[in-house]
Amino acid sequence: MKKNIIVLLVVIAFGLTVYITTNNMNESESAQNEKKVSVEDHLEDLKDYKKNVLQSTVRKEFESLFNVDMKDFKYSDIGNTFPSEFVAEAVSLSSDVGDYYPLGFTKEDKGYILLLEHDGTYRIWTLHKQNEEWVLKNKEEKQGTYIDNKEIMDKAEQEFLEKHPEVSPSDLFIS
Repeated sequence: MKKNIIVLLVVIAFGLTVYITTNNMNESESAQNEKKVSVEDHLEDLKDYKKNVLQSTVRKEFESLFNVDMKDFKYSDIGNTFPSEFVAEAVSLSSDVGDYYPLGFTKEDKGYILLLEHDGTYRIWTLHKQNEEWVLKNKEEKQGTYIDNKEIMDKAEQEFLEKHPEVSPSDLFIS
């Protein structure tokens, strides 16, 4: 009888060990999957954050240099907003290495195309909508200080990580 009880206790202990080990493995896998999703979400958030910081920085420089108020203007993809002839010309002017891709901003019937070249040349095109068509009203060009894209991106990355302490640079593969 004692042998049967000992055998039964050994079987129960073995079963509990298997159950606990399996449960811990499942919890570990679940945590890893949650972390992967979280990291992917944070990578996308970081990308959006960096883009917004860069657009905001460039816009502020243009507002200051050209004395324009772009408050409440929304970022607009120039290829989907403005006529192709404006887009083609803007892209051709921003084709050198180090130039920014042209940025578009719109508010109701007013729009701007902003171009920043690697030599510090700032160009702003003012457009107005007439009869549902964008019409170029003015082109201006001024010399300013070049905005270092890498410096802004690095700073934005650090700000993002400070705002999200649950994310480590190694999770995002940031060097």
